[in-house]
Amino acid sequence: MIVTARRDGRIVGYAMIVRESADHGISAELSKLYVLTDFHGQGVAAKLLAATQAVAVEWGATRVWLGVNQQNLRAQRFYVKCGFAINGTRTFRLGEHVEDDYVMVRETGLSSAPAGATWPAGTSSGNHRPTSRR
Repeated sequence: MIVTARRDGRIVGYAMIVRESADHGISAELSKLYVLTDFHGQGVAAKLLAATQAVAVEWGATRVWLGVNQQNLRAQRFYVKCGFAINGTRTFRLGEHVEDDYVMVRETGLSSAPAGATWPAGTSSGNHRPTSRR
């Protein structure tokens, strides 16, 4: 699902959230979150993030996760401020480059996965290394 932020009828940012179902329940990946540079620091990203969190709750997701480049300290600070915590890492190839992301997770407040379940599916906390769908 795509959520947009508009100012004066113009799209100034968007977020993409993807619903995922697995044995441990429903989760949601915050796949993209972009805001035009002229609108940084104006609360647009926080509003987009709140809207995607609401979508995740509507879907019954117990958590939202995302990947953020390990060198992108500004984004990491923003996500921590919004309640996300580093849960692991992932490495993937993008063209000729190898990218290293932190996997960050935020619980939605809905019931958690069953005891003993790993998350994301098939991985364990601290060792998340799937290939990216970017």
